[in-house]
Amino acid sequence: MIEHYTDPDRALRFFVLRSDSSLSWQANKFLLAGISVIALTIAGAFMMMGLWLILPFSGLEVAALWVMMYAVKLRQRAQEVLRVSDYDIVVQRGRHLPEHELKFPRHWTRLVVRQGPTELHPKRLYLRCYGQETEVGCALGPHDRDTLIHELAATITPIFMRSPAANRTSVAADERL
Repeated sequence: MIEHYTDPDRALRFFVLRSDSSLSWQANKFLLAGISVIALTIAGAFMMMGLWLILPFSGLEVAALWVMMYAVKLRQRAQEVLRVSDYDIVVQRGRHLPEHELKFPRHWTRLVVRQGPTELHPKRLYLRCYGQETEVGCALGPHDRDTLIHELAATITPIFMRSPAANRTSVAADERL
């Protein structure tokens, strides 16, 4: 999911990039509770038949499922914020507050798009400057990533190169890499 923000005087432009979450944490807890009840009921029935060893393994399975779902939800809360000003591009990553921050000078930064090894793999989007590059939009789906590519190409490209043909050429040239 991409959210765009522009300040009133257009000196800054923000892109907030988050992964799409199909279910909320409350809905996930409800789903996991249902799965847990079913698994533990079946294990309890086997325990009543004398096969008591199934119950602890079923409990471990349910606990592992809860831990993994919690880890996935924590990872989905991570976001990237791209701040584009007249002079620099700042990439911030974190959950609630920025945990990592990279700063690139805007006029020397290139937008690099690499196609995956096959058509089934998504495109990968990088910001590159002075031999340093970072991937942006890792958690986005293919449609959102294409939108981000065109939005960033229009935003990062210097003003004197902002004709539609120049934008298409710069993105298309980078896609071949």
